[in-house]
Amino acid sequence: MTLRSRDFLALAKQAARWCDEKKAHDILLLDVRPLSSLADFYLLASVESSTQLQAIQDHIARQVKEDFQLNPLRYDGRRSPQWAVLDYGGIVVHLMHRSARAFYGLERLWEGGRHVRWDIAPVKKTSKSRKK
Repeated sequence: MTLRSRDFLALAKQAARWCDEKKAHDILLLDVRPLSSLADFYLLASVESSTQLQAIQDHIARQVKEDFQLNPLRYDGRRSPQWAVLDYGGIVVHLMHRSARAFYGLERLWEGGRHVRWDIAPVKKTSKSRKK
């Protein structure tokens, strides 16, 4: 399945919500389309432990496969207790222990990116009722 830019926006917002469900902190979703040819969106989230890191990356990978029929193009940091990266082409998800996130400062790399609100629940589509 190939996703368009607006589909990646929906995926990015949902991935941020999945991070939030698993109690990640400092979740930041950036629209970097004008700045990067590598991805449309970058999602950064902080975790407190390697167990939480593993739980979030597994949850995201499983849900993206189920809801968007996508596997990561690249999946790095599987054995790292400090960070993980899931690259879906249009969105790159960075999960990092707080100390690693502070050290690498990825926010500074994409400081020209536009912050995207992800914490607003998606509007459920309803069928229009027929008027008689």
